[in-house]
Formats: sequence, C-alpha cells, structure tokens
Amino acid sequence: MGGPPPGGPMGGPMVPGAPMAMGGAQPDLVKQATTWLILSCVTFICGCGLLAAVPAFFAWKAKQAAEAGDVAEFESKIKISKICVIVGFALSALGFIGWLVSFILAAMA
Repeated sequence: MGGPPPGGPMGGPMVPGAPMAMGGAQPDLVKQATTWLILSCVTFICGCGLLAAVPAFFAWKAKQAAEAGDVAEFESKIKISKICVIVGFALSALGFIGWLVSFILAAMA
C-alpha cells in the first residue's frame, strides 16, 4: 500500500519562492491580468498607440497563461505589460505637462 499515510500531505514540502506547479486556473492571477488589460485600454484612450497595443496583447496572453495554470509564463507576460503601461502613463503625463506649459507660454505672449 504505497502512498502517503491517511491525513498526511499529498505532495512534497512547499519551498518559499519556488514556482507553483502547473494546474488549473488561478482566479487571483486571472484577475490581475484582467486589471492590466483594462489599464492598457486606458493607455490607448490616453493616446499612447503602440504603448497601448503591446501591453494589451501581453496582458491577454498572461490571462490565457493564468487560465491554463502556467505561472511562469504568466509572470513573464504580465511583466512586459506592466512596464509598457507605466511607460505609457508617464509619457502621457509628460505630454500633457508639455502641452500645458506651451499653452501658458502662448497665452502670456
């Protein structure tokens, strides 16, 4: 009767920082991917163009990986999405500040 004793652990010990095993969908990862997908759509509304299309694609791929239970793939895709969204927001903010300064300077002339 090989196998774990009744009431014993079903697998090996969990090591902190070790990647999770592949399995079913993980709702928290799917939710995180959906959040970054929405934020990438907001960057598109801000006028970021390519910096909105790239994170939307990678967030969508991350969501698919999360639904498949592939945590490593999820982390690599969501990282690219996060970087592009943050850069897009920063460029939008700088563009708005530049527009505001030029508007003020034009009004003062």
